[in-house]
Amino acid sequence: GAKSSSACDDLESLRATWYFNWRTRPDSSCDSDDLEKFVPRIYNADSMDKLDLAVQNAQASGWLIGFSEPNLPWQGNLSPQQGAKLWRQIENAALPKGIKLVSPSPNQWNPGQNGYPYGHQWTWAMVDEYKALYGTKPHFDALGWNIYKETADQIKSYLTERRNEALARGYNVPFWLLELGGECVNDSVSEINTTMKTITPWLNKTSWIARYAWYANRITTLDSDGVDLKKCSLVNSKTGNLTTLGITYLGY
Repeated sequence: GAKSSSACDDLESLRATWYFNWRTRPDSSCDSDDLEKFVPRIYNADSMDKLDLAVQNAQASGWLIGFSEPNLPWQGNLSPQQGAKLWRQIENAALPKGIKLVSPSPNQWNPGQNGYPYGHQWTWAMVDEYKALYGTKPHFDALGWNIYKETADQIKSYLTERRNEALARGYNVPFWLLELGGECVNDSVSEINTTMKTITPWLNKTSWIARYAWYANRITTLDSDGVDLKKCSLVNSKTGNLTTLGITYLGY
């Protein structure tokens, strides 16, 4: 999968079969032949006014993705109760149209890390709030997660823990890794490349991993903290050529 703007410019070179861009409408670089590869997303509460558009644009792929890192104030920024109420609205709009739903994807922090209470347990806290409000658990056709780690073993461990939690809550559904990457800040390209080479075969053979999107196909700017993450890019934003990581990605 591919993640970032300019996704359709890179779909062919990366042989990506799907993409998302955090938004409810396809990337402007796409043509009609690429519509079924696009999966719209309701990023946060502000995106709810585009819910009908998101559902319309989900018709081609059949999927709609939930909130992005709702546990973080500078990302999706939703309490589990807020998320539960909005999820009910998403279900009511999408499910009658036959659209399948990917759960919100919290970031990888542990509960309480850096002063934020929920961490990766935000999804289960939302499930509990939803059950308290509506007497049943929310509908997820797939579970979304974001994960950045230095080693493949760390990624495997994290995802296996989340899988066991999902099964314990009755969610025997596939995982979508909506942001997957190495340690883009501190590791070298060589170290990140090793992580990709080691984790990708495991992802491809693990039956409950349905899709993954490496962060990111094309990184052009600094992040919100001014950190240069371009070493994780699969495509050189200036030349359009595949980077070392892009060549490795293409090999799988």
